Amino acid sequence: MQFIQNNKDILSPIGFFVLLSLVASLLFGFTHTPTWQDASQYSAYATHLSSGQGYSLDGVSFSNLREPGYPLFLALVYGVFGNENIFMVTIVQAFLLSLIAWMFFLIMKGIGHFRPGLILGAMIILFPSYGYYTHEVGSEILFMFCVALLFSLSFLVLKKEKEGGVDPGWYLLLGGVIGYGTLVRVQLLFLLPIMGLIVLLFFRRYVPWKGVVLTFVSFGILIGSWSLVCFKYTGSFALTTGRQELILHARAVRAELSYKELGQYFVAWIHKRVSLEYIDPMLQRADLVGIISAYTASATTPEVIAQIKQQDLRIIASRPMHYLAGNFIEVGKLYYIEYLYTPYLSKFVRAGMYTLLYLWTIFGIWALYAFRKHMKKEILELCVLVTILVSYNAFILSFFDTIPRYNTPSIVFFLMIGMLGVLVYKAGKATLREGSSFVMMSTSR
Repeated sequence: MQFIQNNKDILSPIGFFVLLSLVASLLFGFTHTPTWQDASQYSAYATHLSSGQGYSLDGVSFSNLREPGYPLFLALVYGVFGNENIFMVTIVQAFLLSLIAWMFFLIMKGIGHFRPGLILGAMIILFPSYGYYTHEVGSEILFMFCVALLFSLSFLVLKKEKEGGVDPGWYLLLGGVIGYGTLVRVQLLFLLPIMGLIVLLFFRRYVPWKGVVLTFVSFGILIGSWSLVCFKYTGSFALTTGRQELILHARAVRAELSYKELGQYFVAWIHKRVSLEYIDPMLQRADLVGIISAYTASATTPEVIAQIKQQDLRIIASRPMHYLAGNFIEVGKLYYIEYLYTPYLSKFVRAGMYTLLYLWTIFGIWALYAFRKHMKKEILELCVLVTILVSYNAFILSFFDTIPRYNTPSIVFFLMIGMLGVLVYKAGKATLREGSSFVMMSTSR
């Protein structure tokens, strides 16, 4: 592959990306006060881990309220730089952001596009949400790093298999990345089986079954080990307790709404996002924030929680079409504008940047389709990988209660779609011009 042949071209952009990431973090991160509600839990886990007290919120008893991936990362930073050194957490996350840009650059360089790779890397870093999240103690940047690494490794393994084969260690690494990404955010849990099925149906001539098995083995070791730990302390194999029962309850409440009321709920949800005020009774009735107080007031014991859960499951089972209709609303919520609070990100700026992002993506999709005859096979493979990851993310999350923040790690793929569209558009236009010139020359003769 081209990006393996020149070490200078590989390493030279890293300094540029690191500097750009620090600038983005300064502009969009340090200009706001970090939130601490979720961060306090992550920090508590990390503090107790780094002090040898185990995976605990209170330093006494085991708790898997949060997935362990980010607290482990945070504990490592605390162990090296000092407990609750949030400044160094920001610096490390800014460095991770530069590595994400670098990975996408390497992919673009690997298909013969050095300069577009630099531009794409810069676009990723300078998207304001990413600079914002470098300053937050949260899983966004780390999860995006895992997804970017998964994407890069998948493309690299497929390319190397076509060129003569890949060392089995790459498959172990791939499974480990998916496993750790799942422990950062459990939403990746079903990705590997789906990818295995796609390989079986479309890529089995390139990917050996032993490689697929090794990927599942390393994934299973990571996930299985944590699951056994959870079972030891809680009696359940669930990777995280999180807020599953509360989210299930919110979806059950919505499943009881009529289709008209579901539409009213979505309109009210958007209105709240624009005005930042809970003024619509439908939100108090059906939105997660609106029902949380009533739920927590009644769900006071494990027995009551179990009873509410069983009732919610019966409601959903009795009204499956209303529940599935709610999935479309969740996708709409997922791709809506995320609200971030900094001096530079007013609601108009945020609406503008998301409008440009989606227009860029729509252009990319149009160009990839309109000039598909001029598309290199490598670009087609990248499009397939992007489609798998983005579609999986939207499909899985549609069954839960979503917020636009869950879409933030996927924005890198929207930016890449636009860039790939530009490349295919330019190639197609160049071919058409050459064809027209050839016809004109032939006619003149």
